[in-house]
Amino acid sequence: EAGKYWRVGLLAALPQVLAVIAMVAASRLSDATGRRSVVLMNWAYVPRGPVVPQENLTVTIADGRDIARVASVWSGEALAMTREGDAVKVAVPRLEEGDVLAIE
Repeated sequence: EAGKYWRVGLLAALPQVLAVIAMVAASRLSDATGRRSVVLMNWAYVPRGPVVPQENLTVTIADGRDIARVASVWSGEALAMTREGDAVKVAVPRLEEGDVLAIE
C-alpha cells in the first residue's frame, strides 16, 4: 500500500504531487482541520558520507486551484509558484535532507 503513495526513484510521486529529481520522495498530507503540506525527503547520499543536496527542485501539486501560498518550514520563507491550469508548480531552491512545504 505504501508504494501507492510515494516511491523513490527517477520520479517521486503521489497522485497529487510530483517531484522530478532523482532520489527525492514527495508525499502530500492533510489533517482533520484541512491544513495541507507536502513532505520532501532527499534520499541522495554518498555511501558512508553526507547527503547530496538537490538544487532547483520543482514540485508540482496537481489540484492547486485554491493554493495562495507555499512556504518552506525549514527556511520559513515563501516559495515561488507558477500556475499551469489547475496545477501549481513550486520552486524549491535547495533541498538538504528534507523539508515540509506548508500550503495555504
